[in-house]
Amino acid sequence: MPFGINNLGQVVGWFGNNNGDDHGFLRNPDGTISTFDALGSSVLYTRLFGINDSGVMVGEYREAQVFGLMISAQGFFGVNPLGSVSTSVHGINSSGDIVGTFRTDSSGLHGFIQTDALKAGARTTFDAPGAQDTQPYGINGAGMVVGRFVDAARFAHAFLRDSNGQFTILAGPHGERITANGINNHGQIVGSLFDAGTHGFVREPDGRFTVFDLAGCSSVSPSGINDSGQIVGRCGLANGLDRGFIATSSDSSPPRAKPMSGDSARRKAGSAASAARCKCAMVRTTRSPSRR
Repeated sequence: MPFGINNLGQVVGWFGNNNGDDHGFLRNPDGTISTFDALGSSVLYTRLFGINDSGVMVGEYREAQVFGLMISAQGFFGVNPLGSVSTSVHGINSSGDIVGTFRTDSSGLHGFIQTDALKAGARTTFDAPGAQDTQPYGINGAGMVVGRFVDAARFAHAFLRDSNGQFTILAGPHGERITANGINNHGQIVGSLFDAGTHGFVREPDGRFTVFDLAGCSSVSPSGINDSGQIVGRCGLANGLDRGFIATSSDSSPPRAKPMSGDSARRKAGSAASAARCKCAMVRTTRSPSRR
């Protein structure tokens, strides 16, 4: 399952094998795939969620508890806010600022931002207003964060948090429930929109929505977008299996999708490549926000 894409077209995510183990992967634009696992005999799984243009990857790994993870040219680094019993790092921007979730007890998840994380920069924790759980998923170069929160009635909402800490609750153009999973430096947001089905969307900074489906997919869950409009995410098939996709969104040309596969990828990491193939085309509709 691909989750993040940088401006070089490198994609990160994770895949499960026949033994039920999860491993992180990096897919390069030429289709070659490298796999990553946190070190240690007690590590149960490794998952990657984001990558920036410097190639720094973020995610999580699990031992007795879940720890946040950063991987750079210097090696593997754990991320674990003070007092946390569970941490996940979901996004990273070009400055090395990261966002993620942590839990200190059984009461709920909280969000955090850490600036220049490899140099142990300042860390800020936050919760969406009225939230029982707050889960930030993506951050751009301006410090804008997207994610989801769950309110006291256990309803989930998408949010956009600006660099000043102000929250905007997001919904679909006609009030549909959505998830906000990724944001690029232009302020374009991607995620899923739920009505009778599960569709992908791109939300422009002015609030316009482009809602899309992929041929052959019964559900579409975009998770990341780069500055060129390349989108990565998950294609759910009718047989219950998931496949990854890379799609291109552009105002000047029709969007298109292509499979995340290739002979070199299959040779290097067969289970990762087979878990990331979706031969599909993008079908797009544009919806403006309702004025209700």
